Amino acid sequence: MKKIFKKLLSIEISELIVAVAIIPSLWAFLGDGNVNVSVSVPPPQDPLITTVTVYLNLKALSISGETIYNTQLMWLEDQEVGEAVELTTDTGGYYVAPLDNSSSFTSVGTHEVIAWTTIKQEEVILLVSNVLAYTVDEQFNITLDPSSDGIILLTDTISEDEFKALQDKYKLSVLSSSDYEQLKYQRLGYEKMFFWFTAYQWSIYIILLAFVPYLIIRRWRRKKAEHKSFWSLGDGIYFKHEQSK
Repeated sequence: MKKIFKKLLSIEISELIVAVAIIPSLWAFLGDGNVNVSVSVPPPQDPLITTVTVYLNLKALSISGETIYNTQLMWLEDQEVGEAVELTTDTGGYYVAPLDNSSSFTSVGTHEVIAWTTIKQEEVILLVSNVLAYTVDEQFNITLDPSSDGIILLTDTISEDEFKALQDKYKLSVLSSSDYEQLKYQRLGYEKMFFWFTAYQWSIYIILLAFVPYLIIRRWRRKKAEHKSFWSLGDGIYFKHEQSK
């Protein structure tokens, strides 16, 4: 076993062979966003928050947006006040979250809302929207924060029956505090897992990318010491010859 191990350690591999072997891995990283199977599969797409509509007559509001996923379970989370609602997108991928004056989303103060969902392809993927930031004052005037770029603020009137019909259509329900805490830690867990997976992917990518110049420099110095052209071909993969003592 010792002789076999020693023999394996004596294997010499041409730097060009190693560099060529690395190229498909680099290509795979660069082309990771494209999915080609028997049918066209779109890449994961984050949901969007597009509109906030204020119903002054009910002291209520609705937060609406769109996704590419129809009849998809998703959540709106107010990270500032610590509340979340669950709802389902319609057959077109659109959603509306009607929130009345019993919801913390409509309470006086500052709010920071995200919409998020998860999908399963090869693995579970967390999809998080743009951030909606707004302030509610004592007169129920709502002001969007400048960071809520691209989100439209509207005012309208709606009857209680119409408001309830919207809630029923999108299957809106307010999560209890315990369910919200569980949901929040689930999202944070996905975020942490995604962060470390991305860090791992990029670490491998950077190592592979840096290794190619190292191989080129190593080959250039070796060939120069041997007084040969950089492109001169040797034995490729071979065992080192034992040095005579």
